[in-house]
Amino acid sequence: MPRLRTLRAWPAFLAVCVVVSGDPTSAQIVPDDEISTHVVPDIYEAAPGPTANRLPFSADAGLYLYEYLARFQQVYDASSLTPLLWRDVVGVAFRAEEYREGDDRGRDVAGGFLYTDLAVRLSTTPTPVDSLALDLDENFGAVVTLVYDGPYTLPDLESEPSPTPFDLVIYFSSPYRYRGGNLLLDIEMPEQVPDFFYLDAVYDSPDEVSRAYLRGSGIPGSDTLGLITQFIVAPEPSAGLLAAAALASLAARRRSDRGTTRPRSSRP
Repeated sequence: MPRLRTLRAWPAFLAVCVVVSGDPTSAQIVPDDEISTHVVPDIYEAAPGPTANRLPFSADAGLYLYEYLARFQQVYDASSLTPLLWRDVVGVAFRAEEYREGDDRGRDVAGGFLYTDLAVRLSTTPTPVDSLALDLDENFGAVVTLVYDGPYTLPDLESEPSPTPFDLVIYFSSPYRYRGGNLLLDIEMPEQVPDFFYLDAVYDSPDEVSRAYLRGSGIPGSDTLGLITQFIVAPEPSAGLLAAAALASLAARRRSDRGTTRPRSSRP
């Protein structure tokens, strides 16, 4: 059974603020060594994937050379996400294709390109892997959560060592609580880097991931390819943290009650 991996070193993610039960008074700073990660497909956590692809962050190629991608979806089979059950996902990450002699797909990528408006949504979906509809809206489940919306600057991506580090990290503006089921990742952006770079990917059927996409021209597509993805997961609240949150919430209610003017009973 796949397990969460504790993150011991993540320079760009020093701490997260965990809020319990929606009460801001319960906010706690969590050290980065308590953040966990989970890779899908998990067999590629410590090994490079068998293929690579430009989408969705780099310009498309082939028949639709230099055409930007307006929207991208990837579905993850529920069986691959067991370690995430009832946990808060706080980000996703992807990695560059590794350097291989004689293969120009694996190379270092200089960051700095600004995606002016990146939108990332997550939703559970009844749609199985390798069955995503070409009408991308049909792939969503009943509840769709916008987890990132705004500009995003491409970081530097390293093509060595093997496997390459998960450098392309998107930290969510709000966490996503995973409750089970197939998970759909939806990425929407108005432009791609005007250069080609490749991300580590897998192309197997059947497997745990597949994708659908919409080109800027309106031409859709789908296949069994999927990017190797690292999910970043916040720690579970400890019993002490839950108790502290409950006490803080109770104290806040008592302060509110003391500040409330109660109507006086009328006397005859």
